[in-house]
Amino acid sequence: MASVDAITIRLAGAYRIQWLDRLVRDLGPLVALKTSARVTVDLSGLVAVSPSALALVTAVLTKARADGVFDEGSVLVFPSSPPVRNYLMRMDLVRVVMPDTETTEPFVRNPPLGFRPCREFVSAEECRAVARDLTEALGERCATDEVAHAAIRIA
Repeated sequence: MASVDAITIRLAGAYRIQWLDRLVRDLGPLVALKTSARVTVDLSGLVAVSPSALALVTAVLTKARADGVFDEGSVLVFPSSPPVRNYLMRMDLVRVVMPDTETTEPFVRNPPLGFRPCREFVSAEECRAVARDLTEALGERCATDEVAHAAIRIA
């Protein structure tokens, strides 16, 4: 692959679960990047993002950071839409992807009820802890009997 000085990844519109193929295509140039470059991840036109799409974006950006492809001057442009921007902040996208970046949140954080922010996990034990936490979030959102709760826990 030829050397790249700068690359812009632009995510615009809505990314819902039924359109993950479009998100994979839009993130493709970043996934394919093997050398460091000044990367702009432009979310300014983002109007909606599903939890599955957010998980994919988080995973790709985290891997790119770990692979060292973000050169000095790389930036993440926040969504222009305040609700979408707040959602990404509340779901901890910036904390996971750019842990050294300080951001001011224009809202008060309450304990998560029926959802959980993004979390990075590596080990099998961390994976199990996240799965247990997500099971609890599901139980907070939906009425489940003990059999259903146990089935979710096992799966």
